[in-house]
Amino acid sequence: MKIISDCDLSKLSYIGIGPVINKLYIAENRADLKSIAENSEIKMIGNLSNILFASNFYECSFVRLSGDFKTVRIIDKENFIVEVGGGCLINEVIHELSDAGIGGLEEFFGIPGTIGGMISLNAGAHGASISEKLIKTELMRKGETLRKNIDFGYRSSDIDDFILSATFSLQGSSHEKTKKRINELYDKRKKVQPLNKKSLGCVFKNPSPETPAWKLINNNGFAGKCEKGICVSKKHSNFIVNEQRGSAEDFIILSQEIIRTVYMNEKIKLEYEIEILI
Repeated sequence: MKIISDCDLSKLSYIGIGPVINKLYIAENRADLKSIAENSEIKMIGNLSNILFASNFYECSFVRLSGDFKTVRIIDKENFIVEVGGGCLINEVIHELSDAGIGGLEEFFGIPGTIGGMISLNAGAHGASISEKLIKTELMRKGETLRKNIDFGYRSSDIDDFILSATFSLQGSSHEKTKKRINELYDKRKKVQPLNKKSLGCVFKNPSPETPAWKLINNNGFAGKCEKGICVSKKHSNFIVNEQRGSAEDFIILSQEIIRTVYMNEKIKLEYEIEILI
């Protein structure tokens, strides 16, 4: 197990906001996790692309997965069954599987998340959700859990445990075909999302396919609106970006104003897609 002392989470966070914590534990195996859990409450953090740290102090122990939890294993090459560690980054998984002639996760390329975080959130893109490819997960406390025993919804699941690994049913695909597909999807993403800005991705869930959150936010005059250093992106109104060393308080003030205004004018209650850690 590795321990990073006096870890500045703002330097790891995709939006550049977070406190300095006493220790960040890097768990390499199950024994490490057991040791940490015996002594304190655990908060698992992945790539910090979807969490807003709204406090300057937390009593829990922050843990990141590495080592055994960052491996990709092809279980059945004929049927394209793969086991992926919960700490793996989706982009790295896609590239590694592509080299082995396996595809099926290309829609998620460009999402800066770990497998564990994406399954917990039931992340999606281009009309696909990651749970659709899932066979089972290995959870820290509950052990092996089949997909059919997990309640997945739109950008949600009922998983209340830490995902150590996930097994997927994928498909055969040539390296060239996979590369072409991810390039197409990533180019499309770059055109419509502020990928060069500090953000947490889409802040709110879409109320429906016909009523995307960005359109409600845009129609209510929030595109480009700022609260100190935190601004609604003009490129994609469902992205709130950190332009000038903004704070979590600024983010919450602006996002709550969006929720209130949209509800007042549209009678639609926007829900956070991101996690706000109090």
